[in-house]
Amino acid sequence: MKSFITLFFLLPSALGYSQGDADLFRFSKTQIYGNSRFEAMGGAFGALGADLSSSQINPAGFGRFSSSQTDLSLGYLNTKNKVLFQGNETITNRSSFKPNSIGAVFVEDDSDRMSGYQYIQFGLGFNRLQNFNNKFEYSGYQYESLLEAFAASAKGVPWENLYITHPFTSSLAWETYTIDPDGSGGYVAVLNNDGDQFHRRSVETKGGMNEYYISLSGNYMNAIYVGANLGFRTINYEETINHYEEVTDTIGNDLRSFDYSYNLLTKGNGANLKLGLIYLPRDNFRLGFAIHTPTFYELTDDTRADITAQFNYGERIVIDSLKPIGNYKYKLRTPPKFITSAAYVFGTRGCLSMDAEYVNYAWANLRSTNDPQYQSYDFTIENNAAKEILQSAVNIRVGGELVFNSVVFLRGGLGLSSKAYNDKVLVENGWDKTISTGVGYKSGNWAFNLSARKMYLSRNYFAFQGSMAQNKMNQTSITLNFNYFID
Repeated sequence: MKSFITLFFLLPSALGYSQGDADLFRFSKTQIYGNSRFEAMGGAFGALGADLSSSQINPAGFGRFSSSQTDLSLGYLNTKNKVLFQGNETITNRSSFKPNSIGAVFVEDDSDRMSGYQYIQFGLGFNRLQNFNNKFEYSGYQYESLLEAFAASAKGVPWENLYITHPFTSSLAWETYTIDPDGSGGYVAVLNNDGDQFHRRSVETKGGMNEYYISLSGNYMNAIYVGANLGFRTINYEETINHYEEVTDTIGNDLRSFDYSYNLLTKGNGANLKLGLIYLPRDNFRLGFAIHTPTFYELTDDTRADITAQFNYGERIVIDSLKPIGNYKYKLRTPPKFITSAAYVFGTRGCLSMDAEYVNYAWANLRSTNDPQYQSYDFTIENNAAKEILQSAVNIRVGGELVFNSVVFLRGGLGLSSKAYNDKVLVENGWDKTISTGVGYKSGNWAFNLSARKMYLSRNYFAFQGSMAQNKMNQTSITLNFNYFID
């Protein structure tokens, strides 16, 4: 396991050879996926409720249901990356089509029991929290080489120990003769020239983060709504890095080019609890408050890496017995979330709603597994390093809906997410921004909804020290939703 800080870029880590701040942020961050009405209104449902996707924000929202219903949402996502590296811009697109949410709520009328509770609701379902399907690429000329980073990290380590201490990086470079001893206890890249190297890198990620939930809620005197939601999360994340460098100045240099590849597969499960309250001081004004406990994950990482180097005299590869295969198991705890909400309802004509969410990413941490089949590890260095660069963030969601004859619905939303990394590292360039819109139509027991959402992010990607690319990414999400109301 490594102890240096791995900078986070978008979905993939920079060189995610071990657990660190990139994992803490990646698996603590959730997006607004859900049914079409929920997405169209920016996910601002903390005080509104009565929507099957609202449970992921405030489980008291299920208390607003007075009749049972089911929900199915299908989502299309296109991610466009525009990466600038050394003055050269590369554009890539990646699309996927997956279900966003599936759910049902069952309502029991308790108004005749004289207990004050009007309705009790039981809900269960599925929400997508992250879609990791993405790919970006860049290329250009730069003097600094990945081999120099491998040489620097191996300083002070005898060559015979490199496979133990740096199996996925410096050891591979040593085995392919792309780094050599410098005679003073360190290593040097075998470039031996003053020219630039041509760099080409691609980073591809796959998978997602999903949550399956069961929910219990109640309506007390049509004024106070309470709810609890037990969530079970699954993570499936795969990252593949391919890095190619070509030496442009070959005078006095045998090395011509090299290919480095790295693959990380992370899988695991976690659980959390959400508690919520909605209060109506007046019929048309609603206040909401929710607490999300940390999600406690148990995760496994499977990692592989390889290098092939081309010299003027032929090719050098790493023999199979020295190609590293890493298998780690560890625990990850995300930070809690605190959400306050307010909404105003214009009778049967529509509504306005706003959520403010507070989350401190520095509260996330890593811990060793208790599984005797895996080696234990002290994450103190990684956790302290993450606390130095992660910070608290505030996420704002605003949404509105106009209703025409209780049949046609027009919706819109806006979301703003502040930076999770502080200014000690230049990872995030400003706030993440989301705009959304949608329409709905209700006929009898059926409702059909369509939404479109656009998210804008800007990140710096650090392949290694001295090598940075800037990415401007936008995601387009289109969601189709079907609701069936059970009499």
